[in-house]
Amino acid sequence: MFQPCQYPAHFPELPKLRTLEIQARLLGKEYHKNFYRAPITVTFENRVNAAGVRQRASTLTGNDVTGINDGSKNSTLMNYIPDAWNHGCEIFCECEVRSIKKCKKTGRYIVFYEWLDDKRTNFTDDNRHSLFFVIADIVFLAAGTFGSNDILLRSRTYGLNVSDRLGKGFSGNGGIIGLGYNTDYFVNCVGPIKDNTASMKVPVGPCITGIIDMHRDVENVLEGYVIEEGTIPGSTGKIFQLVLEVGSLLIGTESNNTTLSRYAKRLWRKIKSPFNGVYSGATSHTQTYLIMSHDDNTGQIELVNDRLKVSYNGVGSELITVHPIGGCSIGKYGKHGVVNHKGQVFVDDSNVHKGLYVCDGSIIPTALGVNPFLTISALTERICEYAAKDREWEINYDLVTKPIDFDRPLITYERKFNLTNRGHILEGGISFTEVMRGYFSTEVLSADYFAAELEMDDHSALITGTVSCRALSPDPLLVTSGKFRLFIPKTDKVDSNQMMYDLNLFATGGTKYRFKGYELIKNGTFSEQATSTTTLYILIMILTEEEADIRKVVGRGILRIKPSDLLKQLTTFRATGETSESRIKAIITFKNFFVTTILKHIFVRFLPLVYSQVFPVVKPFYYKNRPQKEIWEITAEDGVKSLLHRYQGGRKGPILFVHGASMSHEMWTTNLVKNNIVDYLLERGYDIFLIDNRLSTANIASKEQQTLDDVRLDQAAATKKIREITGVEKIGIISHCTGSIVTFMGLLDGKIGGVGCLIASQVAMHPFVGFWNRVKMYLNIIPFTRYILRQSLFDARTSSETNLTNKILDQLLRFYPVPKGQNCRNALCHRTSFCYGTLYQHENINQQIHDYQNEFVGIVNLTTMQHLVKVKFSNLYHSGDKNVVFDLKSAKKSYDALRLVNGADNYVYNEINNYGHSDVWWGTNANEDVFPKVLNHLEETQHLWGYTLPNGFQPFDDSPFHKNRSNSFPY
Repeated sequence: MFQPCQYPAHFPELPKLRTLEIQARLLGKEYHKNFYRAPITVTFENRVNAAGVRQRASTLTGNDVTGINDGSKNSTLMNYIPDAWNHGCEIFCECEVRSIKKCKKTGRYIVFYEWLDDKRTNFTDDNRHSLFFVIADIVFLAAGTFGSNDILLRSRTYGLNVSDRLGKGFSGNGGIIGLGYNTDYFVNCVGPIKDNTASMKVPVGPCITGIIDMHRDVENVLEGYVIEEGTIPGSTGKIFQLVLEVGSLLIGTESNNTTLSRYAKRLWRKIKSPFNGVYSGATSHTQTYLIMSHDDNTGQIELVNDRLKVSYNGVGSELITVHPIGGCSIGKYGKHGVVNHKGQVFVDDSNVHKGLYVCDGSIIPTALGVNPFLTISALTERICEYAAKDREWEINYDLVTKPIDFDRPLITYERKFNLTNRGHILEGGISFTEVMRGYFSTEVLSADYFAAELEMDDHSALITGTVSCRALSPDPLLVTSGKFRLFIPKTDKVDSNQMMYDLNLFATGGTKYRFKGYELIKNGTFSEQATSTTTLYILIMILTEEEADIRKVVGRGILRIKPSDLLKQLTTFRATGETSESRIKAIITFKNFFVTTILKHIFVRFLPLVYSQVFPVVKPFYYKNRPQKEIWEITAEDGVKSLLHRYQGGRKGPILFVHGASMSHEMWTTNLVKNNIVDYLLERGYDIFLIDNRLSTANIASKEQQTLDDVRLDQAAATKKIREITGVEKIGIISHCTGSIVTFMGLLDGKIGGVGCLIASQVAMHPFVGFWNRVKMYLNIIPFTRYILRQSLFDARTSSETNLTNKILDQLLRFYPVPKGQNCRNALCHRTSFCYGTLYQHENINQQIHDYQNEFVGIVNLTTMQHLVKVKFSNLYHSGDKNVVFDLKSAKKSYDALRLVNGADNYVYNEINNYGHSDVWWGTNANEDVFPKVLNHLEETQHLWGYTLPNGFQPFDDSPFHKNRSNSFPY
């Protein structure tokens, strides 16, 4: 495979080779007869070698030591490696193997490695502890003497059973480097800089061309040695010259029998060397000697602080050798060596790892006294031969008959896994490295985690890496496939974007996991953006082959990027692409997109206003299939008409829903949310009634001045009508905001009767308003508007085509004070906040209901009143803990007052965490956080009211809910 050959006789004469021969002659006949041109692995003609690789003739520069790119050096890069690739081997670069572990469950070997990507090296400590791995039945370890010892020593530390002889028997192969400084002969041993052959007056030649072999005539082979001449690479020529000149001054170079003429010539060469450089003078007359002999191979390699340490008695502080061997020596038993004659690693004195081999210079048990590469190659070939025989494999030793086609190997294998096509990256993209840390728990109670269960869309970036979690695996988990999406618009939260991670993980024990991560970016300050973009909520599921569709959640966690890691991450951003233009475009596009998105969330007050849109009647967001709707027009005792709507869902109830001021019954039935309270109760068999009273945007009477005393008359009429229709003695009521106040006013003065259950949302009979609403009261905003500006109504709806006064107001309301993190661009949202206070926590509602509130929010009546009396029947009060329309003590004070008078049995108070005012009904997750509490109260009190009260109902059509539905839906 190596095809070694001697330096051709017809090639130009090499001064260093001629000098070595002269010196052998001067040493005596014994040395001269053992001089010959050494067979070396250098090509001296243009050819195709035994592996099928095209090689060119040597340019004779002598830069072999540091690497030469003329294609002549027949190293493993030109034979074994391309031959392996040509026969189906997959080769991966930038990988450093760290350790090997044997899996007790499968008996296979897990090879841990570090990916030496230039961006990952910024996180060296994390990189070392978050290793990648591959799993194999057979592992051939050929990392060189130091590399193989390093891997096995570390593997032993981590539990791999190996011989106690590991690391012992190290040898430098008796290597000695000698120098013949400023000889009488022109040697020319320094190569040209950058392989510039035009600058060479005389060729230097390959590193070794001649040898004085003193093994031939010695009785004891251990006394033999070889002397070869070497070269100095051009890149180190000046350093070499400086070392020689300093060394000659310190050591001295002249013997006592030197003639005057020889001394004068040598002195002259030394004088002109600093001026003429390395290619003339003393340096050009210096011969290098590479000597290989025999040492006692008593060196020892150890792993100290995760670094190799070589100990060797009898040498200086630093051992210098070009041929390190040993440490994993061949032995008959484990007490004598680390591997057997087949290269298999000993487990103990007699047993071996049948699938773990070492095949490099580390297995040689003693110094050879010559270049060891042929011996190493022969042993490696033998190990492969025995490995094949043991498994009844056949190796085709026929040489390649034609040059390798590097676009198509001779042998290919079908992939077991589909690899993602990364061709689009060439068009221009961004890559970066990220490290996140945090904690993982089998049970974390936080709503943010559920967002991690969202599905990943297409056009995702690729993720490669590892996840370390001791709760799942003692070893790092490998990311077998991963996707990442940046700043996806999040429609179930207002003005929000999300960054999503979707990874498939593989544990060394064979278990597969699914990792889903989620970062939420919403409106807020710079510090809040910094926190949100560096905080990842994760969810991990276990995947099984038998139940591929069933994913059991094993835990959740929170990961964060430390500030120090973020600074490192910023240095890893790289643009990818075929051309510089595509790379520049990619980096500009990414930075613009990232910065613009973040700044939009920070400076949301200064962005152009967004106005409510036209509702998509043809295609509603969430279509609701409900029972046939019935509508009655009812008249209050003062002659004002209202609308009463009914969805007959079953035998439970009936329940009357009462909306707040300047809203309509559609606040309860809206299809802008996936789950609303009406459909929630219909599906559970409730008979639902909804009123559009004189404050409703759907009622023409809302344009007239109305007091809350007047509104209670509408509700009294509705209650009476429902009792007539259903025949029940008592009904249930669910009321919100001013609807709750009106309900209490009517109940306490006797206008509203026949109520057996009441659920009051946000406020009851003690309407303490929030801080900024109190400020507006103290400033007399409403009297000023009503009597000075002559405005009796305020329309929360607006548009870009509104009048100048409203346009000015819309711009001023950008800066109306709202709770932290509740800024937005929606003009209607600003106006309702001005009227009532912020109606919801933006993170709880979706984008649709935020954009289309004009469908059920409208005119505000400026006439308000307050009444306070008492009531005795089953009551549920609930309020969002972040409600700023009414103070939290509003409902709580009513709750406490009624319990004091009537006892505690009839009253329940719920404070709902992380909710505001209206989002308790409109929230994306209200069906999980709020509705069950409402349902529970209704179910527990059913025996006190409605159809289930004895003699309290008349027969009605109780067809199953799914048989009594129509496609009609009020928008």
